[in-house]
Amino acid sequence: MTTAVGTVVELLLDGFAHGGSAVGRLPDGTACFVDYAIPGERVRVRVAERRRRWARADLLEVVEPSPDRVTPPCPLFGPGRCGGCKLQHIAPRRQADLLAGVIADQLQRIGRLDIGGPPRMLRPHDGDGMGYR
Repeated sequence: MTTAVGTVVELLLDGFAHGGSAVGRLPDGTACFVDYAIPGERVRVRVAERRRRWARADLLEVVEPSPDRVTPPCPLFGPGRCGGCKLQHIAPRRQADLLAGVIADQLQRIGRLDIGGPPRMLRPHDGDGMGYR
């Protein structure tokens, strides 16, 4: 049975997509993209958009937070506010790891290049993680 728009569900997020959304599976198996969440978190979401092969949901509550969840340094961070930096809630080193994973996946899946794992070029400096933006 298809999970309809407006339905509230709990998801375990297990992936990360280009654009900064965490990814989980709806009860019907459809991939679901959730902004402001982190892979490994258990979250409550409301399905906001539904397509044939994917869905997008709004984050309602972080039920089990990731140890990599941090307080965003910018007071304008969050849905409906600035929108410039979607990853400020993630510790800088984890941000770099997630982004490197996206690049490696795209090189392999789209470019058909096997680079032997995530690229090493995305390593943040020691600090607040804002310097590379």
